[in-house]
Amino acid sequence: MGGPTPNTSKDEVAKKIKTQLQEEANNNSLIMFTDGSLIEGRKAGSAVYAQHTHLTLKIHLGQGKTITNYETELTVLWFAATTAQEMLNPAQTEWRGLAIFSDSQAALKAICRPNTKSKAQHLCLKIYKTLTSLWERRNLTLYWCPGHSNVPENKKVDTLAKQVADNHPTSIQDTLPQSLSCLFQTTKKRLWNQPKSRTLQEDTLSDQTQRKFTMH
Repeated sequence: MGGPTPNTSKDEVAKKIKTQLQEEANNNSLIMFTDGSLIEGRKAGSAVYAQHTHLTLKIHLGQGKTITNYETELTVLWFAATTAQEMLNPAQTEWRGLAIFSDSQAALKAICRPNTKSKAQHLCLKIYKTLTSLWERRNLTLYWCPGHSNVPENKKVDTLAKQVADNHPTSIQDTLPQSLSCLFQTTKKRLWNQPKSRTLQEDTLSDQTQRKFTMH
């Protein structure tokens, strides 16, 4: 996967992403930054920030009992994708493409090549299908933007995600598919001391045609 390497300095990362942002702006792309947060007390939240618009989404995901940090990142990518789907409807001609920046390299890889046996495959497939529908009529690029890389937009969405995780009074957790990985771990603990061994297997999804999205 292209993009910054672990040894790239923060200033170099910020410079590279600034160039990418300018290129996307020149292409009239809708630019979104996403971040998920799971903080002390296992309070989960996520946020989407759309550059050059007044759109900011803040989503409280509950107390983290049935969601992992990885899934907060996937969930916010799902919200970004579905929001973009509404904004980039066929009648809308202002934006010619979509660029989504995320600090979760693992989440980006998972949705570019969804694996039916991976954790949170339910979310991966939801995002994959939504992005596929967008990709058929718009240029679509996913960017890895490492955390703490001196990118103002990334700092902004990180702050928003932490704020909503810590302070938001309501939750949409009940409307989301329950985390398979957390459910698996919880169930395994309950069965740990049972006399008969049991094999637990997470639900799997049917095979999907693999499609690579452009990712940097």
